[in-house]
Amino acid sequence: MNMLSNELGLPTDLVAEVEAAAVLGWPLPVLIERRELGIGPRCYVLGGTDHRRLCYSRAELQALLADPANLLTRADAARLRLNHQLQKGGFNPDRLTPAQAAILIGLSEATLNTKRSRGGGIAYFKQGRRVFYRLADLEHYRASRTQRMGKGTGA
Repeated sequence: MNMLSNELGLPTDLVAEVEAAAVLGWPLPVLIERRELGIGPRCYVLGGTDHRRLCYSRAELQALLADPANLLTRADAARLRLNHQLQKGGFNPDRLTPAQAAILIGLSEATLNTKRSRGGGIAYFKQGRRVFYRLADLEHYRASRTQRMGKGTGA
């Protein structure tokens, strides 16, 4: 058992949040963000409202590590968070920033900037010096980049 878990008096198979982040190799803010999005490992709450502790099962963490397909990248987590906020109405789909557009389209913000400065890429508009994208334009761009395998394509 880890010293931190032992000092907190946790049951033997539960580890504190800091230790869980270390086991997974994630920074603590990433573990917290994934917990809040409901895409991380299952979290257990011990204690009352004044002294509650968030804990994770050591066995579940090991199972998560054993199957890398279960681990999300930071970009996946950001994309899920942005999609969740779009569904809740947290963003205006007609005024997405380059950072938000990059997350949704799966490109880096630098790539979007380069394409825009060279006259290609995704349709955008400016208000003053700020650049914005429309969700419909992002979806159109993604659809135009979809390739289908068929006869004569070497598949």
